[in-house]
Amino acid sequence: MLITDQDPALKIAVENVMPNTRHRFCMWHIMMKVAQKLPISLRENAELTSRLYEVAWSEFDEPSDFEEKWFEVINEYGLAEHSWFSDMFSKRTYWIPAYFRDLSMSGLFRTTSMSESENSFFRKYLNRNSNLASFYIHYESAMQAQRHSYKQLCMTDQTTTPKLKTHSSIEQHASDIYTRKIFLEVQVEIFEALNRCCIKSMDTGAEEHKYVIDDRSNGTFFVAHNMLEDTIICSCKKFVKDGLSCRHMFVVMQNIGLKAIPQKYVIGRWLKDAGKSVLSIDGVKTHNRPLFSEAFRCIGIAEGNEALTESLMVELKKWADTNETQSTTSATTKEKMFQMFYGSKLPSEITIHPPDPVKTKGSGKRLKSTYEKELQKAKKPKRRCKKCRRLVRHDSRNCGKVVEEESDDD
Repeated sequence: MLITDQDPALKIAVENVMPNTRHRFCMWHIMMKVAQKLPISLRENAELTSRLYEVAWSEFDEPSDFEEKWFEVINEYGLAEHSWFSDMFSKRTYWIPAYFRDLSMSGLFRTTSMSESENSFFRKYLNRNSNLASFYIHYESAMQAQRHSYKQLCMTDQTTTPKLKTHSSIEQHASDIYTRKIFLEVQVEIFEALNRCCIKSMDTGAEEHKYVIDDRSNGTFFVAHNMLEDTIICSCKKFVKDGLSCRHMFVVMQNIGLKAIPQKYVIGRWLKDAGKSVLSIDGVKTHNRPLFSEAFRCIGIAEGNEALTESLMVELKKWADTNETQSTTSATTKEKMFQMFYGSKLPSEITIHPPDPVKTKGSGKRLKSTYEKELQKAKKPKRRCKKCRRLVRHDSRNCGKVVEEESDDD
């Protein structure tokens, strides 16, 4: 699956170049436009906006359910002939979650926020003026920062225990195997299964039991437990979309007496030890491991003995003072390092220069809409203009050019 904004050129390119890839529009970009596209008479209608958000973002509706609810809202508020809403409905298969319920992991990716957060992260280390060598060095620094954050999260998982909300052994099992962030999501499902869900009816067959689960938060759902294949399938399809068991599956697990989540419903990427094989390669450089091991062994021997600790500290300071000057990177050393990265020496005369930076489509910061600019302007605090003596958002330099409707009482 590929997520982009509503660029028509990208839409055509994806269909032509990647025909087997599901193309999805960023929901955030679309829903941000709702307030601007509504008729002026409806823009202050909070109930309409709330209902549109509820219909669009619902994760449990089938396509037919979405279409029924959409037309109900559109017809009620007289938006059936509105061109923008008609256009968005015609493109519903590109952005409404109901049409991505059978696609693995699509429930976690509905906006381009993950890509934009990565761009924001790397901007702290890189800029458009970086040459190839500095790009390589700064990129390595960025990756080290991410690995460090990853290690901190792993340490939290290994050394702390999350607070449980129930006495269920399944919740205890989930806290043992899942990372902290994933466990908090699963914990909500387990808690809701015990407090807001119940078995409305049950049809027992020789090979399969069919449950009707009453979910007080989201409606009625159907769960099938096949005893021969040992599978549990729910109509909400959360496991298909997110790779996480839903509250309705947990109701059935509790009913059949399971004490832990079945292995087939535990996705490896969500586990605490999912990244151990990666860390063994990228986390710590191989040639540094003996050094760390020896250092920690020395610290362990000296721990608790004041004399040994002081002796070790003296030796470490002595070694550091002796070798500190040798580790200082000079300009000459940097130049040699750059030449090593490039694989060639710096020429005496440079005849080819990098092209001037060009702001291409989609590069840089996202352009703010008029609606967003107005919201930002409304948040700006007012001040007293020295010319008109009113509390406004202009000053004496442009007092006559700006039309302000606010009064001093505002």
